[in-house]
Amino acid sequence: FPGQSTPFKCIACGACVKTCPADALEIAEKEEGPQAQEYIQVTAHLRKEHK
Repeated sequence: FPGQSTPFKCIACGACVKTCPADALEIAEKEEGPQAQEYIQVTAHLRKEHK
């Protein structure tokens, strides 16, 4: 399952949001680093659009 090793690609691209594990969205909020803020914004959008 490719999304498990690359949660950024999996969630950020939005293509497999429906096949990713639900907890991946929670992982996004716990990530830290240069991409964290953008990643959180993307997941917030996906959570809204694909609730």
